[in-house]
Amino acid sequence: MRRDVILAQSLRGCPAGGWAPGSIARLLSPLLVVVSSEEVLLDGARRFAEAVSDAAGTVNLDIYDGMPHAFRAWVLGAEPLPTALTLIRRITEWGGSLAVSEHTI
Repeated sequence: MRRDVILAQSLRGCPAGGWAPGSIARLLSPLLVVVSSEEVLLDGARRFAEAVSDAAGTVNLDIYDGMPHAFRAWVLGAEPLPTALTLIRRITEWGGSLAVSEHTI
């Protein structure tokens, strides 16, 4: 599928003001957004992270250089992609750093 077609489909239904209205962005926070530098949705991931941050939400945007789409799933294979293993460690560290109070409703 062509990059422009994928991008157009991903933006369908996106509010004119951006990816995440402030109240929703704050409810989603904290977030870890993971994307490849080669990802067709890289700009969308950046805009989303910026919208969360602008709405006073907490967001970390991790961009992995040169990885293909869905590289995160490669940790499940017989020979896991080293970058996918690095990502799993990153997620573990990030999740462990969150305060319990941030998840309390």
